[in-house]
Amino acid sequence: MKKRIIGLALAVIMVLGATPSMAYSVRDAYVDFVTEYPGFVDDLMAAGDGTVSEGLLIDFLGALQEYLAYINDNSPITRENLRDRLIDAVQSILTTQKYVPIYSAITVAYPSAAKEAVKGNISPELMPLYQTVEAMIFDHNMLNDIDSGFDADMQIVEIEGLDGVSVEQGDRLVLPASVGAKSETGVEVRLPVEWSNAPSTSKAGVYTVSGVIQTPDGYVLASGLDANVTVDVTVTKKETGGGSTGNTGNTGNTGNTGNTGNTGTTGTTGTQTTHKNKFTDVPSDATEAGKAIYALNDLGVINGYGDGTFLPGNNIKRSEFTTMVVTALGLYNKDAKTSFADVADGAWYRAYVASAVHSDLIKGYEDNTFRPENQITRAEVMTVIWRVLNNNKALNASAVSPAPYADDSAIPAYARDYVYALAANGVVKAVADNKIQSELPATREQCAVMLYNALVKLGKIK
Repeated sequence: MKKRIIGLALAVIMVLGATPSMAYSVRDAYVDFVTEYPGFVDDLMAAGDGTVSEGLLIDFLGALQEYLAYINDNSPITRENLRDRLIDAVQSILTTQKYVPIYSAITVAYPSAAKEAVKGNISPELMPLYQTVEAMIFDHNMLNDIDSGFDADMQIVEIEGLDGVSVEQGDRLVLPASVGAKSETGVEVRLPVEWSNAPSTSKAGVYTVSGVIQTPDGYVLASGLDANVTVDVTVTKKETGGGSTGNTGNTGNTGNTGNTGNTGTTGTTGTQTTHKNKFTDVPSDATEAGKAIYALNDLGVINGYGDGTFLPGNNIKRSEFTTMVVTALGLYNKDAKTSFADVADGAWYRAYVASAVHSDLIKGYEDNTFRPENQITRAEVMTVIWRVLNNNKALNASAVSPAPYADDSAIPAYARDYVYALAANGVVKAVADNKIQSELPATREQCAVMLYNALVKLGKIK
């Protein structure tokens, strides 16, 4: 705890020391916000599942400042009426598409507080935001001094090292999708990595793989930090054992480890499979969701968070799910091109989106957009999963279609046949009360289960 406080204090000194003017800015307010209430920001970042950046939070504080200044011009804001004015401002701003990720994160991190805010009440969980805005207005007179520079990027000041990767000869190599890092305020973030020279696993040996860190919007690497990273890959000789011969039939519950003789005894004694991570909010791999999440995490397809959580109930963006599918199928092509108007060349997900499009797994919209930041719906996920299996001729066309769902009429016309085909093949099933909930945003857990079932059907996971 002491190290964290010291680190945050140094971050504040660094930020203020780098400010050319003594004027208090929205960026300064954010730094004070993190210093005073680190848990609040951590909660929003975790609940946002990568959609909430520090840059977006700074931008949000700036938007609040401008909105309240506009209100103040017509009806002066006082400490007595600030609460009502702030609730009105927050609700108005969070309805714009840009700030929807913050709204979603608040409802996930503090569901009861979000409900109270709608009623006009500020619960203790949301008081940090109220007190920060109060200080901006009355302690720093920011209603009369609008700060236009609140969109400044946060610096990444520390990047974690990557552990080596081990793979058996002939198996598919899965490299880490991201690397852990810290911003100048001490907030933990994940930075995607684009690998360039992954080796073949046909020959045993030790190889060094090079990659480049992709900095998401709202962040820049501090001076002296190198975007180039490496990871050592050890390709070991393939072991032979009884597991693959069928002699150890009792090892069925060890799933993807049953192909090596050394793991056969694990199954017979009933010991749970050892995974590279253990998530505090995911059941054991004896459950359907746990089995899928741990299997995909072991393969490097999907990751958890630095605090040991997976956040299975969080929604997932179109760019994130596309990355999962491309990674799982080994379709990544760093040179793939895309012409979507909203997929920038420097976006971390650009090559993943392009790879998926070239593989005919996902499509954009009629206005030539991909909408990478949109939450992906269950219907869209099932459409992609259907294409994955159909392209590989892994669907049983003669399977009997299930009876109509209770919410059958809500299934989009384009996805209806896909939903029924996947259900008939045992890849997807109703969520509750015979509802498929196709129109709802998909959760991380649901995406993991559907993708896992598809990989099993393709024979990529035993």
